[in-house]
Amino acid sequence: MPTFPTFVKLPNDKIVQLDTEGRITVDVHVELEQFIGNDREGVLDVLSEAATGTELLGDISYKVVGHEGDTLHIEVSGDIELVDAEEVDHDELPEQEFEVQVTRVGYGNRTFRLSAKTEAEAIHMADDDAGNHTYSEHASDYLIEAAAV
Repeated sequence: MPTFPTFVKLPNDKIVQLDTEGRITVDVHVELEQFIGNDREGVLDVLSEAATGTELLGDISYKVVGHEGDTLHIEVSGDIELVDAEEVDHDELPEQEFEVQVTRVGYGNRTFRLSAKTEAEAIHMADDDAGNHTYSEHASDYLIEAAAV
């Protein structure tokens, strides 16, 4: 039987996955004005509240990953030892809609002879001609990205 990662429901009703050290990572959106006038502890309280619904997230680390105007997109990580979080069974997780992009990169080759004055010229000529042929693909890689919508 497969073992599934541990998920918890936070006081703000977000369901998140615990890492192997019992920490969570949550993406939050915070208005810049919420930080104005705060010291370091005040900023950490704002981030904890946005991530969990309480100011009890411990050992907080964060990274600003983007913004839209005055709204900061921040990745917040921390220890939930003091947070009143309830474990959620994998079978009870709600289904979500994801947008998944799959990029297939195929590898094939073709060997042929051509006449050129230099190696660089031969490479340039082969590059110009490469799109005019069919290649038998012998290997592929798949790059997969998924994001909840």
